[in-house]
Amino acid sequence: MNSSNELENIEIIEELLKKYAEECQKAYEELEYEALYDTLAEIENKYIENLRKLNVNVVWEWIDEYTTSQGIGFRHEHEILYVCNLPASQLGYVKRVFAEFHHGEVYDNVTFELVETWIDEVVVVDEEETPFTARLIKEIPWEYIRPTWQANINKVISVLAEAERAGKLDEKLAEVMNLLNVNAWIYDYQHILNAIKRVKG
Repeated sequence: MNSSNELENIEIIEELLKKYAEECQKAYEELEYEALYDTLAEIENKYIENLRKLNVNVVWEWIDEYTTSQGIGFRHEHEILYVCNLPASQLGYVKRVFAEFHHGEVYDNVTFELVETWIDEVVVVDEEETPFTARLIKEIPWEYIRPTWQANINKVISVLAEAERAGKLDEKLAEVMNLLNVNAWIYDYQHILNAIKRVKG
């Protein structure tokens, strides 16, 4: 992913998260308890699907919450969402996208709004936790990989590393190999496919 495409994706993700918060806010304002939580789940699923259309690795996991103030009739919480992963420019790394939401209740008035989004970059490949992916990186003939396809191949590496960490390598590997087979007329992808086969043995 080049820098302009990456920036565009980040801006789209932030806009989707703002719209997600607005729809949740509207649900809190208009719905009674019985219908509210089913509707919130439907809204979540809708925006998860919207993120998947951006071809990013969607995580969508609520990882933390903390209360900033509370008392009789009011409560203010902040909730942290691990949104998705984006490929990093450096091989073996991934960019993680997070969002913070403010969830406030003052008597019968509820607010739900996006506070901020941020990105960090972490290592996803190492020889102890992701031995298959680490061997694959060494096996790929990088001198034959053209810059045009480098970003896509970096993404493949990140996706496989994340799957390996999650114990889902076999499933993801089959999916990646099928995709590479379809696009094997691009010789850069043929090199990756052959490298995967060599590492698999």
